[in-house]
Amino acid sequence: MEDLPDMVNNFWIVLASALALHIVKLTVMYSTERLFKPYCKNQEDAELCEKRAKKAACKLYKGSFYIVATYIGWLILKDTEIYPSLFGGTDSTGKAIWENTPWSSQVPFTFMYSLWHMGYHVEELFDHIFLQDHSTDFYDMLLHHIATLTLFGGMLVNNALRVGVVIAWVHDIADVPIAFA
Repeated sequence: MEDLPDMVNNFWIVLASALALHIVKLTVMYSTERLFKPYCKNQEDAELCEKRAKKAACKLYKGSFYIVATYIGWLILKDTEIYPSLFGGTDSTGKAIWENTPWSSQVPFTFMYSLWHMGYHVEELFDHIFLQDHSTDFYDMLLHHIATLTLFGGMLVNNALRVGVVIAWVHDIADVPIAFA
């Protein structure tokens, strides 16, 4: 029980990763947006071209984030007892991720991975509310971001890291092609 993570005292990691990821996002978007402008369909409409270049730069950032998150998740999970057999792991029944929950001992680095990943979603929520133009799906995406943060927070507070990290990692795999679409 003494190896359980303390979410409250480590929440600063979520905020620090959100800030760091926001700086990375701004850097990537600033440096790649002008590269996409020459390839816009409607070159005569400068505002539309700017909007499409910004959208392409954002998709590049999100896709790159999910590739990195998938790779880091794989590095953390690949040699553990909770790595699913579908991906080449040893957990063929799925029982290892639920073993002794919520008092289970943690797989190394899953807590930090979860905090870093939650920081990404905090940054996305902040960006969605305060920085992006409010589009027709504003409330749908707001609900999505709030639900995601609620699930991550519940996973961390309830010490469900074993199952939560596997679920987050599988979603990251699926988010790679979605981010680039």
